[in-house]
Formats: sequence, structure tokens, C-alpha cells
Amino acid sequence: MRLASQSRHLEVQLLCDQYGNVAALHSRDCSVQRRHQKIIEEGPVTVAPRETVKALEQAARRLAKAVGYVGAATVEYLYSMETGEYYFLELNPRLQVEHPVTEWIAEVNLPAAQVAVGMGIPLWQIPEIRRFYGMDYGGGYDIWRKTAALAAPFNFDEVDSLWPKGHCVAVRITSEDPDDGFKPTGGKVKEISFKSKPNVWAYFSVKSGGGIHEFADSQFGHVFAYGLSRPAAITNMSLALKEIQIRGEIHSNVDYTVDLLNASDFRENKIHTGWLDTRIAMRVQAERPPWYISVVGGALYKTVTTNAATVSEYVSYLTKGQIPPKHISLVNSTVNLNIEGSKYTIETVRTGHGRYKLRMNDSTVEANVQSLCDGGLLMQLDGNSHVIYAEEEAGGTRLQINGKTCLLQNDHDPSKLLAETPCKLLRFLVADGAHVGADVPYAEVEVMKMCMPLLSPASGVIHCMMSEGQALQAGDLIARLDLDDPSAVKRAEPFDGMFPLMDLPVAASSQVHKRYAASLNAARMVLAGYEHNINEVVQDLVCCLDNPELPFLQWDELMSVLATR
Repeated sequence: MRLASQSRHLEVQLLCDQYGNVAALHSRDCSVQRRHQKIIEEGPVTVAPRETVKALEQAARRLAKAVGYVGAATVEYLYSMETGEYYFLELNPRLQVEHPVTEWIAEVNLPAAQVAVGMGIPLWQIPEIRRFYGMDYGGGYDIWRKTAALAAPFNFDEVDSLWPKGHCVAVRITSEDPDDGFKPTGGKVKEISFKSKPNVWAYFSVKSGGGIHEFADSQFGHVFAYGLSRPAAITNMSLALKEIQIRGEIHSNVDYTVDLLNASDFRENKIHTGWLDTRIAMRVQAERPPWYISVVGGALYKTVTTNAATVSEYVSYLTKGQIPPKHISLVNSTVNLNIEGSKYTIETVRTGHGRYKLRMNDSTVEANVQSLCDGGLLMQLDGNSHVIYAEEEAGGTRLQINGKTCLLQNDHDPSKLLAETPCKLLRFLVADGAHVGADVPYAEVEVMKMCMPLLSPASGVIHCMMSEGQALQAGDLIARLDLDDPSAVKRAEPFDGMFPLMDLPVAASSQVHKRYAASLNAARMVLAGYEHNINEVVQDLVCCLDNPELPFLQWDELMSVLATR
């Protein structure tokens, strides 16, 4: 026995009838796995020579014949890229969830063919099987009746199947957090949005407004993309995943899988069964929004969400006939954000309805924001638009900006060991009052049919706050930790940099009548109590009023509206 490192997980799709006929319906490659569970499947196999794939198919057929198997099955192998040898793993006696990969490249409806086999129809009488082997299958309307009338038996051992039609890639959509080692997550699902295309198809087991509980399997969707070649299929899949919208309390692997598909190792077909686990161990993360987009978006989200409470508090003082204290401002606020180990302090200033100036370390940017009907925010910054969605969770606020995710972390207290997701506490791995080291497992939980260890963030003496077997919700306190050295706890470092130079949220017009309208609106905002540079506003207004073209351009703009009617 020896270790089969750097190997691929290959499989052959079989369909067998009760008369001893066995059809091998091409092959699949399922080597992209985490914890030995598939994430990406594709077919046909392209990493092995055609002769080796043919040998895999013939070996699978011989095995099914030897045991008298009837129905759909998958024979799975390990394939060594170094030696070209292959090793039998198992015969999976069912139709697997990735069967549409085979259906797309073989043009065989596997569930329908499986029903036909169950009805006692021999394989050589099934139209799509005959076509798969290049036999006359009748064609046209009422294909089954014509095939039954014209079909003649043939020996499956003596004929070759047609070459696979194109390439198909499948991706399993799971409610897991790739940034935390693909740890399963559960909770409500606010929105799932996906539109099938001619070369892309998908299904989901939950819908908008539903949810995924802690006792369910983590997979809740499957996406299939077809192309005439492997690169074309990968490109179609990457574009399809970028258009999927999944919002709610759960995390998903969509963003991370887009990065996997675009990784050079995957594109060049240099992966193996341990490739994804290696990336997880190295903490390779999905692409993040640029830091300044995350900071501005996070500051605006925090400001907008607290505005209503601030206004309510301000009005409550007025209704009592009291003057609101100076620290309650409807214009100015300060936001502190912790993002990936850096602490950002931003002063936000309202300059109008949905208009803000953000100041940080002697740098200033301007941004506009407005609420969307689905609960999101539309942010305009540096002449570009960005859609923001937010979800509050135990560790902080998860922002999704243009489909890319970042986390606004809460201040971390390592002395409090909290549940990050709904789960069941199976057992404590250390005794109450015992000492535990940093990054050492202190408890074991069950979440989505998996047992997961919980690691201590620092060294200290543990005090258990929950009982074994208890159901936990996200944010529940599992245990307290008396830290050995509180001063050694890693804290976010203050960010001392500045915003990059950016243009206005919306490009300013050089036409005098539009400049006048903008300046007049700014003057009205000043009178309404918002902050503006009064000298600049007045100076620009006077400059526009001195321009003799102003009345004509205003009149021309009004007349252009009438001209279109």
C-alpha cells in the first residue's frame, strides 16, 4: 500500500439493463474537493490520455457485468498524474447529483433512461443510447415508437461511442464560509437571484425568504455551464456565478469559487484532490473590494443606519421643549471601522439629502448614497456606482459591495468564546477550570451533519458557560477565558494613511446653466443647515450669474423638453 498523492478523482457514468448490456456514458473529473467532498465537477476527463479514459470505461463496464448490476451507477477511480496509473475506489449504486454533466456531453436523459431500464426496456431500444453509439434511432416525431420498430440489437462490447459533445463544468453552491476554512453556516436567506441561459442551468433547494437550518446539508444549489471546449465552459461558469445574488444570514462559496475557476492551476488543469484543501490551509481568500471602497461603503452604511435613531432622539428633546445636547448632531458623526486588522476613524458630514463628505487623516472624499427598495444602498463615488448590501452577524457586519464581500469586525474580546453559527455543543475537550493554549481545540460542535472543533483564540483558564448537548445560536456565550497575558492580545492597528485622490461622485458639468443649478442647490442646502463652503458656493453663483449665456442655455433646456412632445 502507498499514498496516492497528487492524484485526480475520475469517474465513469454507467447505465446497465437486466439483459447484461452495459453502456459507459463518458467520464467526469471531480478532483476539486474540500474535506473529500466535491465542489467542482467537469466532464469529459481531459487530464488523462484518450486510451486511459477508454480503459477506465471498459474496466467499469466489466465490473458492472461481473456483479449483474442494473440501473444507473458511477464507478470511481484515483488517477496518478505522475505514473498514469489508476486505482479503483468504489461503485456508487445510484444516480449522482452531478449527472447533468454527463447528460450535456452525452445527450442522454439519464433519469428517463433509468425509468426505461426499470420498465424492462433493453438499452439497445432506448433512442438516445442508440444515437450515443452512432446507431440508427428513427429520429423525428414519436421517436420511441419509431426506434422500437426499427431497432436491431447490437453488441455493446464491439461498438464505440461517439466523441463527447463539448465540455460541461458544474459547481456546488454551499452555505459555507470559505474565509473560515469552509465552516458551514445557517440562517435566513433574504434573496436568491439567478437567471438560466442557453449554456447555463441551475437549481436551488431554497428560495428567497427561506432559510437553511443547522441540521441540513450545506449544499443548497448546483450550477452547470456548457461550452464547446473546457476554457469556454469555465468562462461561461465564471460569468454565471458573478451574476448570482445570494443575500442573508448565510455565507456562500460563490465568490471564492469564481477565484478558483480563474486560478492558473485550474485553467491549466494542474489540480489534484488536495489542491483546494491546500489553498484553505494557506488561507487563500476570495477577492475583496479595494480598501477605500470598503471603508467609504462601511462608513456610509453605519451613518445611514444610525440616522433614524439620531433624528428620533433629537426630536424627542424638542417635543419636551428642551435644547438637544451638542453631542447629538444631524450633520456630523464619527464612525470607527475594524477591517482586516486595521482601525479606520472617519468623520462623516452631511452636505445634502444623501450627500456626504468623509474625512480621514487630512484627506476628504465626497460620496452620494440612496436607499434601494430591497434594503440595499446605491453609493456613488469617484464617478462610479456601487451596490451595497449588509448583514449583521455575531462577528460584525458583513458587507457585500458589487458582489464582493468584506467584514466590518466588532471589537474582539478574546476572553469571550462565542458561537459563530447555530450549532449543537457535543462536548468540551478540556475540563472546566483547566488551562488551554492558544489555537488549541476546547470544544466540539455539530453543524450541518459535521463535527467541527472550536479553537481557543488565546491561552488561559477556561470556564464553561454551557452544558454539553445544548443547542446554540450565533452569538451565544460558550465559555469565558481568564487570559494568561491580556496585553499580548492582538488588537487592530490605527490606520494612518489617507484616501486616494478621487473625483466627485457624479462628474461635474462644464456648462454654465448646469453649474448654476448645482450651486443654487448647494446654497439651499446651506440654508437648510447642511455643511458647505459658503464662500465657494457664493463665488460660483456670482460667476454663473455674470455669464451672458446663462439665460439662453436655461431657455434652450426648457424648450428642448417641449420639442420632444
